[in-house]
Amino acid sequence: MWTISKAFIMKCTFTQGRFFSILSNWLKRDGSLRAFGEALEGTGIEKLSLAGAGCSFETFCTEKEGKKYTAVRCTKDADGATGTMDAIYEQASDGSQKVYLHINGLSEGAGSASGFGYETVRMFAGSRYAEKGMIPVSDRSVEASIAEEGWLIPAISGQHTEDMAVVIISQPFYRADYDADADALAKALEGVACIVCADRRYTWQMRRRGYILPYNGAAAIYMNGSRRGLYRPDPAAGVSLTETLLKETLRLSSMTELPSWESLTEEGTGMQGMHAQDTDMNELLEDAFSANTSLEKEVRELKEKVTALSAENSMLLSRASRRKSSTDAPSADFIIRKGDVPEFYDEEQYDMIISILQNALANCTADTRQKELLEQVLANNPIRGNGKEIFDTVKRVFTSGRRLTAKDASDLSRVGIRIVSDNKHYKLVFKDNSKYMFILSKTPSDHSCTGKNMASEIISRLSVYKKA
Repeated sequence: MWTISKAFIMKCTFTQGRFFSILSNWLKRDGSLRAFGEALEGTGIEKLSLAGAGCSFETFCTEKEGKKYTAVRCTKDADGATGTMDAIYEQASDGSQKVYLHINGLSEGAGSASGFGYETVRMFAGSRYAEKGMIPVSDRSVEASIAEEGWLIPAISGQHTEDMAVVIISQPFYRADYDADADALAKALEGVACIVCADRRYTWQMRRRGYILPYNGAAAIYMNGSRRGLYRPDPAAGVSLTETLLKETLRLSSMTELPSWESLTEEGTGMQGMHAQDTDMNELLEDAFSANTSLEKEVRELKEKVTALSAENSMLLSRASRRKSSTDAPSADFIIRKGDVPEFYDEEQYDMIISILQNALANCTADTRQKELLEQVLANNPIRGNGKEIFDTVKRVFTSGRRLTAKDASDLSRVGIRIVSDNKHYKLVFKDNSKYMFILSKTPSDHSCTGKNMASEIISRLSVYKKA
């Protein structure tokens, strides 16, 4: 079972509502947790206690040493094991904000860290509200090159103090491949580590310049400006280098002495005593009916019905409270429910609706009720997604009038556009979705014109920020 604790420094624009929104998006991706995610979209959600078949969900708020904390815990049972995800939002009196994650997730086999709750690490790390350091956050491995040395050299030479780990995998002397699956590691460790592949030529060049990198198939983990471990393939041990690097990176990256659910409940909420009482009551019920199998089964079924009805009741109360509050003050949520489709970036559907309303306002007749309402709605609902950053990068790369460079490919990869083939033509795919594939000639007669056409095609097909 994978275990990790991480802290993320958040920007001043981060709020409790956005904290709940990220967690709600994660919960709704799992059918068994969807009701919890919908309940988290309402108001009066600072203290919830819900349960369902094999899963539970709780929230509470407290203060400790002058700091405000909002804590969320979600658990899920599967295959005889229990996965736990604790998320804690901290607000200090000086305005600084942090999010702490404690993941004790369900293992999904060797070489994977995508068990229960682990997706929240990627979601908070990739959020536009998280402070970003020099080391890139990506679900793809990076090829070591001169273009990456702005952050790579400081990371391996003691000049960086970031909590993000850098894992460098070297190429064996007499093989074209690597002993570790870099892309699998990058996907598993997104938000925790940046995975770098260093080929033989680059490793040799760096050593000549005085930088000691792992070589001949070895790998090294760098963190907080120093090397934490050197690893080589060991077939006799029966464990792959990929799995070794995964476990060691998680172990080294897991922080200690962070605020936790237990430390906060011990200090000020008294919830542990309540949980203990509930546990004792359940044990007494089970003991009282253990002699009668049929009656025990009946009681268990009734318990499940009660917990299911309790979850439904809490969700309905939350929705009713949200509707009531919307008549008194601007709601934190938009008035249209999202479609059941994964978003390519934060708030994509929300921004699409706002963009449509902006176009409608531009075409409104003056001194009409429609214009008055639209102006008020838009004044309270600004664009808040990060999609424009993607399309700004697309414009910058493709309208430069030059051939694609390694840095261009890296910049495109960071916003989700990956080059999957570069034979006679570049084939680019967005967010690994084959529906959104683009073809770009490697040898056009006019680089400037071809690039502008490519930027126009990508933006036309993907952007929700369209002006009428």
